[in-house]
Amino acid sequence: MGGTIATVAELSRRDLSRRDFMVGSAAVAAVFAEPAWLAMTAVPGGDLGRAGGSRIGMADVEVLRSVLRNFEVLHRRHGGGLLRAQVVQLLNQQSRRAVEGSYSDEVGGHLLSALSELAFLAGLITVDTGRHALGHRYYTQALGLAMRAGDKSSGGNVLAEMSRETIDLSARATGDDVLDAGQHAAALARSALYVVGDRATPAVSAYIHAIEARGLAVLGDTKGVLRALGEAQRAFERGPAEEPAWLGYYTEVDLTSDIGQCLRDSGRPRQGLVMLERALYALPEGRVTSRAKTQIHIAAAQLALRDFEAADHVTAAALDSVGGLSSERTVERVRALRRRAGQVGAGRVGERITAFLAS
Repeated sequence: MGGTIATVAELSRRDLSRRDFMVGSAAVAAVFAEPAWLAMTAVPGGDLGRAGGSRIGMADVEVLRSVLRNFEVLHRRHGGGLLRAQVVQLLNQQSRRAVEGSYSDEVGGHLLSALSELAFLAGLITVDTGRHALGHRYYTQALGLAMRAGDKSSGGNVLAEMSRETIDLSARATGDDVLDAGQHAAALARSALYVVGDRATPAVSAYIHAIEARGLAVLGDTKGVLRALGEAQRAFERGPAEEPAWLGYYTEVDLTSDIGQCLRDSGRPRQGLVMLERALYALPEGRVTSRAKTQIHIAAAQLALRDFEAADHVTAAALDSVGGLSSERTVERVRALRRRAGQVGAGRVGERITAFLAS
């Protein structure tokens, strides 16, 4: 699984020095299976300190986390394309500093955890630019660092995002590959729950159960979807609690959106539409990428209900939002919406999306 600071430093160095690094590499659902298994059996590293080089203290780690949080906010507002170079540069700089620096075991644990979150963000933003295979490499290293630091919460977050990425892959798959992706997505979500274990706060548990439900929806397992959604709602109702900083954005609005997607994809599009519209109404204006994504999901629910006029109206609004983002991942969701439109014969929606993609 890797997960050493030196490995992260080398990966980010190669990424920065080669513009075509891993471009065009195929992304497949099974790629996360081995990292997930290793994370479930990992033992935290015992010696996390280092002697020699310039001193790194807790204040340095806190500054790094503060910069990281700012990048996360910018990503949710603008997409990843405008930020990728800066995030990878920061990851390379900070990982090289950690390789060469001096710090105690206590600081080392916090430093590895912060670098894990930064590597995860690099993966998230890299996937957001359409470079899935390279993003997967960052996810794997982020998972390794988190588990070595004993940060099970962050490790669970990486596994949960691996599951979400696999769900996205299912939208572009056909035939048996769709079921394969759904199975991997559900398994990754369960791996995340296992890794987090008794450290699962209400929002973390709800978030991961909701992702599990989405994977089960890909499989058409309606009973499993309803079970997982029930777990998600019960977990969320245990709050409020002190949640990890990486999940600070996840509120009842986000859970509502996840529930809507699951209901839509498990044969209840009308109920799903109600939940999605409720989520869109409540999303803050600053959550630009989430609002665009939710509009796309609403249009998909309207297509399932064959309300083509309403779907066309919402699609137009969604495309206006997407046009201001630097997010290939969101554009891929638009392409998936066009496929849905073609399947139900919504020619006007398909034509509108085709014109948008051509521009």
